[in-house]
Amino acid sequence: MTKEEYLNNARILLNSSPGKDILEKQRDNGDILRYRISTGEFAVMANDGRIRTYFKTNYRYWLRQ
Repeated sequence: MTKEEYLNNARILLNSSPGKDILEKQRDNGDILRYRISTGEFAVMANDGRIRTYFKTNYRYWLRQ
């Protein structure tokens, strides 16, 4: 995956609305966490809109967040 693909994929996930396939949590510090069930994509956006991280993981990881 190129840097551009990484950034684009993270933006797509973080700009998607929570729903059937996309789960969302918010941390006490304001970070927004999103997880796409169908692909295992996980991303965190800081409360100021910066992307903190994006990677693929499993549902068990999501549950521990």
